[in-house]
Amino acid sequence: MFYEGIKQNLTIPPPRQENLYRMDEQKLNDLHVEHLPSSLWEATNNIRSSNLIKNTFENPHNESYILAKSREWDEYRLQVTSWEKNKYLLRY
Repeated sequence: MFYEGIKQNLTIPPPRQENLYRMDEQKLNDLHVEHLPSSLWEATNNIRSSNLIKNTFENPHNESYILAKSREWDEYRLQVTSWEKNKYLLRY
């Protein structure tokens, strides 16, 4: 897995000194900057569909990791956070 970029002779993109968080979507697209997953759910789905992961890890390990992270996401998403309580409890 760690050598996949070397095997495929991939080029490392140049470092960015700009503040990417202040750029709009069009500018990010123009620079070919991809977003990282914004949640564990999204990251788990990316892993589930990744050929690199499927080819790197044996299926039992891959499936058990995805299952564990899916359960972790379910546990997380069912919680009411302090932020939600502070934001909405007195409002409604």
